[in-house]
Amino acid sequence: MIGTNDINGNAEIAAAPTPLGKLIDDTGIVSNRSAAGKHVWLLDNYAAFSKDAGYRTTWMSDSLHPNDAGYVVLGRAMYDAIKPFVSP
Repeated sequence: MIGTNDINGNAEIAAAPTPLGKLIDDTGIVSNRSAAGKHVWLLDNYAAFSKDAGYRTTWMSDSLHPNDAGYVVLGRAMYDAIKPFVSP
């Protein structure tokens, strides 16, 4: 969930991918793990939340943090993303 706090306050949202990409590139963690055959995946949390037009009141406790129901949505989205890699 890197980058979440950077979005808080709607500051430079359009530019947010640049420093996030730089962080990923500078650490080399993603490319090293991927080259080693590890599964590296991206989960778009916003897509999971925004399926409900009222997500801000339904699934959020404030403008940044999910409430208990929001964590259920987040957990389901994460599980769905890793499910293909987890043996039954």
